[in-house]
Amino acid sequence: MTKLLLPLLLALLPIAAQAQTWGEGAVMQLTAATAIEYGAASTWVAKQVGPGSVPCGNATFGDPLPGVVKSCRVKPRYACLPSPVGAGTKALVRSGTKGDLIAWYCPGQDMPAMVVCAKATCGLVAMKRAFAAFASDPSLTGLNTAMAPYTRNAYTDPELVAVWLPFADEIRKLGEVQ
Repeated sequence: MTKLLLPLLLALLPIAAQAQTWGEGAVMQLTAATAIEYGAASTWVAKQVGPGSVPCGNATFGDPLPGVVKSCRVKPRYACLPSPVGAGTKALVRSGTKGDLIAWYCPGQDMPAMVVCAKATCGLVAMKRAFAAFASDPSLTGLNTAMAPYTRNAYTDPELVAVWLPFADEIRKLGEVQ
């Protein structure tokens, strides 16, 4: 059952058609404060920027790789996959009166990773789109790409907190067994 619920819960969230990346020199139009990485290859620096127009360049982020063309990207939100996709990581999947959630802990992390959807924003069309998107790339990159446009924070957004709060003890216990 968990194998089916992860893609379905991801489906409850809006999915962008393209990855959020910008070339060096581009101006990012951000609707909210966003964690952005700037760099190339395996060297990236991260900074919370926005909302508004934010230049993708050394003036904003410093120069992590002098003489190398860089780009900006939305910082990946997740460091590992929940089971059954990610071996060794247990997930808690719940559906409550206010919405649905999946929570899991990544090795070495104190806070759980969560995908949370409030009932008011869960829709069948989005569900089909996300199922197809995640099923086509059931990887950490696929998860982060699918979630990149979803900027609501499960820890600070009152509507999303109301979804997972009834399951807080179960989420906490999940972290104890990792």
